[in-house]
Amino acid sequence: MDTRITLIELHGYREWTESLGYDREWKIQITQSKIYYRLQTEASRVNAYILPLRHDFLIALTSSLREAEHEKLFKTVENESPVPVRMASIVDRTPKNALDEAFKVILDLEDGEYYYQESTGDEYTAVSHVDINSVTQYTLEHGVVEAYRKTMEMLYDLVRLSGLYDGIAQYLGGDNIIVVFPPDSWAEASRKLSFDWVKVGGGRARLARTSMMLATKALDEIRRGYKSNVYLLEEH
Repeated sequence: MDTRITLIELHGYREWTESLGYDREWKIQITQSKIYYRLQTEASRVNAYILPLRHDFLIALTSSLREAEHEKLFKTVENESPVPVRMASIVDRTPKNALDEAFKVILDLEDGEYYYQESTGDEYTAVSHVDINSVTQYTLEHGVVEAYRKTMEMLYDLVRLSGLYDGIAQYLGGDNIIVVFPPDSWAEASRKLSFDWVKVGGGRARLARTSMMLATKALDEIRRGYKSNVYLLEEH
């Protein structure tokens, strides 16, 4: 069981930011937000999901999508980006290996080029949606800065744990963190995230949008008290 990771690079992004002068950070933030908005919108249409990573690089979870859907994602970024775009889509047993290989491929591409690796095997996206318990109350008692610090500490722990399974952890805002795991070890790895102060809803499906939906559904079941603090759903 494989997973597909697509890496999108805004090539020459740093040089572009430096060309904007000293009063530039607000312009950069607006541009990043527009690209992310357009790309996430298009991703939802083709059943993918976007992780912003560091904004000059974006990760697309695109398991089971054809080259035509990837071209739509590529064109969407090209239309919004102030710099040339490069993209590589790679299939591997683990998200980290796929991402590492995609990065190597991108470095050999010309501006405006993309690479799509053909695959004949089954592709799945497996995610765990981690929600930190009682953050709203913690924020009311300790303030937003302290609550954010607590969330970042949790993110560090999840980045470390996800690395043990060649997964990828990404902060989604608020108290929400997503971890992308290898489809084969997703269930075991998800249960390793079961700290006393978190809830973990997992989803595994052929399409990334479906896996995210299943993870959210599982998390809602935990919040309602119907399930324990780790609950996993998968598409059959």
